[in-house]
Amino acid sequence: MILQSFLFPDEVCGESQLYYRVRGTYREEDLACKGKNRVRIVLAPGSVFSSDTYMNLMDADSWRKYTKVEQAYLCVTVAGSGKLILMEMGEEGEEDRKRKEWYFSGKEIKAYSWGILEKDFRGMLYFRVEAETEVVFYEAFYFSEDRVERDIKISLVICTYKREEQLAKNLERLGESDFFREDFWQNKKLCIRVVDNSSELKIKEEWKRENWYFYSNRNTGGAGGFTRGILESQRDRDRFLSTHILLMDDDIEFQTEALYRLYALLSFVREEYLGEVIAGRMFCLDQRTVQYTASDIWNGGMIQHVGACQDMGKREFLYRMNQERGEYSGWWFACFPMEYTVENLPMPFFLHCDDVEYGLRHGGRPIVLNGIQVWHETYYYRQSAVIHYYDVRNTAFTNAKIHYPRLKIHLIKCWFLGLLSNIKHRRWKQEYMKLLAIKDYWKGEEWLYRIDPEENHWRICREAKREISFFRILLEEAGVWIRVLCKKM
Repeated sequence: MILQSFLFPDEVCGESQLYYRVRGTYREEDLACKGKNRVRIVLAPGSVFSSDTYMNLMDADSWRKYTKVEQAYLCVTVAGSGKLILMEMGEEGEEDRKRKEWYFSGKEIKAYSWGILEKDFRGMLYFRVEAETEVVFYEAFYFSEDRVERDIKISLVICTYKREEQLAKNLERLGESDFFREDFWQNKKLCIRVVDNSSELKIKEEWKRENWYFYSNRNTGGAGGFTRGILESQRDRDRFLSTHILLMDDDIEFQTEALYRLYALLSFVREEYLGEVIAGRMFCLDQRTVQYTASDIWNGGMIQHVGACQDMGKREFLYRMNQERGEYSGWWFACFPMEYTVENLPMPFFLHCDDVEYGLRHGGRPIVLNGIQVWHETYYYRQSAVIHYYDVRNTAFTNAKIHYPRLKIHLIKCWFLGLLSNIKHRRWKQEYMKLLAIKDYWKGEEWLYRIDPEENHWRICREAKREISFFRILLEEAGVWIRVLCKKM
């Protein structure tokens, strides 16, 4: 099975420094074909091409830790003459180490395969191509001949709300993947379930295919939409026996290689990691080489992003990129074992913190692997008075659900600091929405399950549009703080 293919940049992915490095003269040539590789790289004599990049480093240590893969093979397709060198990246301050080297020659296009035995399949591996004549590099991949441990089937759930253009692009990319090609071994290993919270999505003719399902749903927010997808996956297990559920936003950009690497990782995973979540990193849409987060640490609501704002085009961030693990994965790309979803459904938060609470309730440490990631709009572009309400309310419910230490003191501290900040910056509307959130939180978890989430959302939207006087806010503030200080948890 292929563990990891060499990734080229395309119209989605962005800058080449995430994919390869070249010392010397080279050019890219468009192959003008659909599929995984859309360019080839032509190296002038004396040029050196290397794969020591975020997308194309082979983290042998992670594969050995999380899976039963003990050794691998490297296959490279080239034309021309030169040398191929297997390298291991050194830690900070150390030089890279040469593991193996092989020679290739000939003007014809040829695929060469070399074994990486157990003693060399360690560390962060990459390869270099040193061109003696003009060399054309077409593709490369790492594969394993080890016995596949599990028959993996993934139910991919996408929750959408009035984003048909973005959704259509993602479905087109999925439709072109190997998961839906009759002559590929991954065929029928992926089932796509789109939950339309607007109930307005027009199903295109090309979407009517095997293992593609579309569900009209009331606007129950992201939590409600993903819950519907999870329940539909459970109901369909007699026909499509899902082993995992992948939750993915409708407005992301991605490469299908992320799904191939996810599938290979799950196929070989060790028993002790069977129950873990696989987290997809988030990269910034407006700065495509910058990692927004690998996974997250909750810290009572003061979220810490693992690997926050690192430019992954720079080599200095790569050696340890898969070693630090957070506490939960965002739903832009989060893969859960089916067994966990059978016993656990998301809380009906509508917006924000739904992925936090669900991941924290799981209690594991998400696995991260380079190349499994998406590009997504960051949180900074999504702030509003309505969002602030959900942030405050759902953060409190999340902390209560996970029994956060000294919860009441923590909440009072956070709310009071928010008050001081809003006074300083004269954000009266934001303070008013925070007060609404606090009052709703004190109604309890039973209230959250009892209300109609769509009707409550429209209530919050109406409140956000109201003109509220400063004196009205002071009165609300006094009433809320009397309740907060007097009420027992």
